[in-house]
Amino acid sequence: DVWDMVAFALIASTVIKSLSDYLGTYLSTFAGYGMITDLRDDLSERILRRSVSFFQKHSTGTILSTLINDVERVQFAMSTVMSDFLQHCFTFLFFMAVVIIYGGKLILSGETTTFTASTFLAYIALYFGIITPAKNIAGAVTYLQRGLAAGERVLRVIDVPNTIIDAPDAKTISSFDKTIEYRNVSFRYDQAEVL
Repeated sequence: DVWDMVAFALIASTVIKSLSDYLGTYLSTFAGYGMITDLRDDLSERILRRSVSFFQKHSTGTILSTLINDVERVQFAMSTVMSDFLQHCFTFLFFMAVVIIYGGKLILSGETTTFTASTFLAYIALYFGIITPAKNIAGAVTYLQRGLAAGERVLRVIDVPNTIIDAPDAKTISSFDKTIEYRNVSFRYDQAEVL
């Protein structure tokens, strides 16, 4: 009877774990890569439209680190780590439910005083079924925190206000024929006018 329960628990856990793996990986990868694509597009658009003073205040190394490393950390956290995190949460919850159901069955059937080798092995298997996902959840939280910190750095670059603003009556040039003539143009860094 106990071995039937252990066999059923192992088969059920394998099926549920496989479904959780598939759903967690698919959903988090889909959402993660979609979000990262939008983030990269927005970041590159904002950096391309920055003024010269922005590049004087922020070193090239910092900007490149944000563009490459921080976005990569956010991508890793939102796709790989998030899918692992969800998978381990589902596995943990499943094994907790099995422990509660199995323990409840033993209590209701009056088998709490009988502790056989098969009961002991069943509890050991359930123990490792709970401990492994719990450890992995704790490890995933560390990577998620790194991804959040990288995301904050990316958003800091995106949220810098743009100092180049078109005049309300600015005209759009539809074509270019011969020359461009500049009139009443000035150039300055912060408040000091250069031209």
